Amino acid sequence: MTLALGVAGQELIGSLIGGTALVFDPEFNVGDYISWPGGEGTVRSIALRATRVATPNGELVTVPNTVLTNEPITRPFGRGNYRVVDRFAVGYDADVDEAVALFEAAAADLDAVLSEPSPAVYVDELGPDAVRISAHYWIEDPDRSRVFAVRSAYARAVKRRLEAADVEISPPAKREVRGRIGVGGRDDR
Repeated sequence: MTLALGVAGQELIGSLIGGTALVFDPEFNVGDYISWPGGEGTVRSIALRATRVATPNGELVTVPNTVLTNEPITRPFGRGNYRVVDRFAVGYDADVDEAVALFEAAAADLDAVLSEPSPAVYVDELGPDAVRISAHYWIEDPDRSRVFAVRSAYARAVKRRLEAADVEISPPAKREVRGRIGVGGRDDR
């Protein structure tokens, strides 16, 4: 009985201490978008024992404060400018320098993309079927939905530019398959 009370008391005290730390932490506030191992969402309320977080799916999750104080918490948004990295692939037949220029121009033409630091595009890898390219650009102090909107606008702008220049995006993989297929059955006499 004493052991059970000790364990329960330890958990309760840990939760209360964690809650106190979160309540008085100036970097942890209602309205912040956070992610931690096991979940992510917008902080809706902070109490001494638990924090309520609204997930991107609209669910309201109650997270024990011991989880949030014992695990690393990331605040990807709301901390100033945010770097977005989008990855694409173009065919080996494409002019890679032209493709890189098209990716950079697509980012530079979007109003939501900052000019400083300027967008940058890199060849990441020579993959088995395509040249992998990553585009890096910055947007100003966004929230999660704003990041999705800008990424969508950028992807559409890239697609339009590549199609107009007749550059193939992520061509289908070419594989040669050889073998035999046999059909076995029973004799019907």
